[in-house]
Amino acid sequence: MTAPLLDVHRGRQLQSLGSTVLRLGLAFLLALFGTFKFFQFEADAIQPLVSHSPVVGWMYALFSVRTASAIIGVVEVGAALALLLAPWSPRLGVVEASSPPARS
Repeated sequence: MTAPLLDVHRGRQLQSLGSTVLRLGLAFLLALFGTFKFFQFEADAIQPLVSHSPVVGWMYALFSVRTASAIIGVVEVGAALALLLAPWSPRLGVVEASSPPARS
């Protein structure tokens, strides 16, 4: 009889590794796209999207295109930092705060 390819312990290790890789990948992309928002080319590129959005379209009435883009960038970089700090402070983590606690 052959041993199972993945036992429970190995499965938990792979699940932990997978969620870490996903968290780091998402944080990297959020930080990358968030830092783009501080440059004029990205502010111009997102202007049509933001101006027609019912959620953030009001920002152009209060701020310039560049300032509104920078505010969005701050939110995105902040979300990336929260994802990176989630293992040490689950309240900061967007994913960790909404998921149930892991069983031991």
